[in-house]
Amino acid sequence: MIGIAVCIIIFAIYVLAVIANGIRRKDESAWVNTDAHLTGRKNTYKASAHSSGYFHVPTEHTEYEIEYWVNGQKYVKWIESAPSEKAGTRIPIQYYKERPSSFRER
Repeated sequence: MIGIAVCIIIFAIYVLAVIANGIRRKDESAWVNTDAHLTGRKNTYKASAHSSGYFHVPTEHTEYEIEYWVNGQKYVKWIESAPSEKAGTRIPIQYYKERPSSFRER
Protein backbone atom coordinates (compact mmCIF):
# COMPACT_ATOMS: atom_id res chain seq x y z
CA MET A 1 0.00 0.00 0.00
CA ILE A 2 2.80 2.42 0.85
CA GLY A 3 4.47 1.68 -2.50
CA ILE A 4 1.29 2.48 -4.38
CA ALA A 5 0.83 5.73 -2.44
CA VAL A 6 4.42 6.77 -3.21
CA CYS A 7 3.90 6.01 -6.91
CA ILE A 8 0.70 8.07 -6.97
CA ILE A 9 2.43 11.02 -5.26
CA ILE A 10 5.39 10.89 -7.68
CA PHE A 11 3.02 10.72 -10.65
CA ALA A 12 1.01 13.70 -9.33
CA ILE A 13 4.17 15.77 -8.89
CA TYR A 14 5.27 14.88 -12.43
CA VAL A 15 1.89 15.89 -13.89
CA LEU A 16 1.93 19.20 -12.02
CA ALA A 17 5.46 19.93 -13.25
CA VAL A 18 4.46 19.24 -16.86
CA ILE A 19 1.41 21.51 -16.55
CA ALA A 20 3.47 24.31 -14.96
CA ASN A 21 6.09 24.05 -17.72
CA GLY A 22 3.36 24.26 -20.37
CA ILE A 23 1.94 27.39 -18.77
CA ARG A 24 5.38 29.04 -18.64
CA ARG A 25 6.06 28.21 -22.31
CA LYS A 26 2.81 29.93 -23.36
CA ASP A 27 4.10 33.17 -21.83
CA GLU A 28 5.38 35.12 -24.85
CA SER A 29 7.92 37.01 -22.73
CA ALA A 30 9.72 33.69 -22.10
CA TRP A 31 10.80 33.55 -25.76
CA VAL A 32 13.72 35.47 -27.28
CA ASN A 33 13.91 36.50 -30.94
CA THR A 34 17.09 35.59 -32.81
CA ASP A 35 18.24 34.38 -36.21
CA ALA A 36 19.41 30.91 -37.13
CA HIS A 37 21.39 30.17 -40.27
CA LEU A 38 20.85 27.32 -42.70
CA THR A 39 23.88 25.04 -42.66
CA GLY A 40 22.79 21.88 -44.46
CA ARG A 41 20.08 19.53 -45.62
CA LYS A 42 19.37 15.85 -45.80
CA ASN A 43 16.97 13.76 -47.82
CA THR A 44 15.32 10.73 -46.34
CA TYR A 45 13.06 8.24 -48.02
CA LYS A 46 9.97 6.70 -46.48
CA ALA A 47 8.10 3.69 -47.79
CA SER A 48 4.72 4.57 -49.19
CA ALA A 49 1.80 3.18 -47.21
CA HIS A 50 -0.26 2.71 -50.38
CA SER A 51 2.06 0.59 -52.47
CA SER A 52 3.53 -2.90 -52.38
CA GLY A 53 5.59 -5.27 -54.46
CA TYR A 54 7.03 -3.96 -57.71
CA PHE A 55 4.98 -0.76 -57.50
CA HIS A 56 6.64 0.34 -54.27
CA VAL A 57 7.64 3.99 -54.63
CA PRO A 58 9.31 5.65 -51.65
CA THR A 59 8.50 9.25 -50.88
CA GLU A 60 11.31 11.73 -50.44
CA HIS A 61 11.42 13.98 -47.38
CA THR A 62 13.86 16.87 -46.96
CA GLU A 63 14.97 18.32 -43.63
CA TYR A 64 17.12 21.41 -43.19
CA GLU A 65 19.86 21.86 -40.61
CA ILE A 66 20.02 25.21 -38.84
CA GLU A 67 22.35 26.56 -36.20
CA TYR A 68 22.08 29.42 -33.76
CA TRP A 69 24.16 30.71 -30.87
CA VAL A 70 23.04 31.60 -27.34
CA ASN A 71 25.55 32.83 -24.74
CA GLY A 72 28.48 31.41 -26.68
CA GLN A 73 26.93 27.96 -27.13
CA LYS A 74 26.00 26.61 -30.56
CA TYR A 75 22.71 24.78 -31.07
CA VAL A 76 22.12 22.66 -34.16
CA LYS A 77 18.55 21.68 -35.02
CA TRP A 78 16.53 20.30 -37.92
CA ILE A 79 13.45 21.95 -39.44
CA GLU A 80 10.90 20.83 -42.01
CA SER A 81 11.06 23.76 -44.42
CA ALA A 82 13.35 26.64 -45.31
CA PRO A 83 12.76 29.79 -47.40
CA SER A 84 15.83 28.93 -49.49
CA GLU A 85 18.23 26.02 -49.81
CA LYS A 86 21.22 28.35 -50.00
CA ALA A 87 23.72 27.86 -47.16
CA GLY A 88 23.75 30.80 -44.78
CA THR A 89 20.12 31.71 -45.34
CA ARG A 90 18.84 33.61 -42.30
CA ILE A 91 15.85 32.02 -40.59
CA PRO A 92 14.05 33.99 -37.87
CA ILE A 93 13.40 31.86 -34.77
CA GLN A 94 12.64 32.23 -31.08
CA TYR A 95 14.35 30.23 -28.34
CA TYR A 96 13.03 29.55 -24.87
CA LYS A 97 14.93 31.56 -22.22
CA GLU A 98 15.00 28.76 -19.64
CA ARG A 99 16.10 26.14 -22.16
CA PRO A 100 17.78 27.62 -25.26
CA SER A 101 17.78 24.23 -26.97
CA SER A 102 14.00 24.63 -27.34
CA PHE A 103 13.07 26.83 -30.28
CA ARG A 104 10.22 27.67 -32.59
CA GLU A 105 10.08 29.39 -35.94
CA ARG A 106 8.69 32.91 -36.08
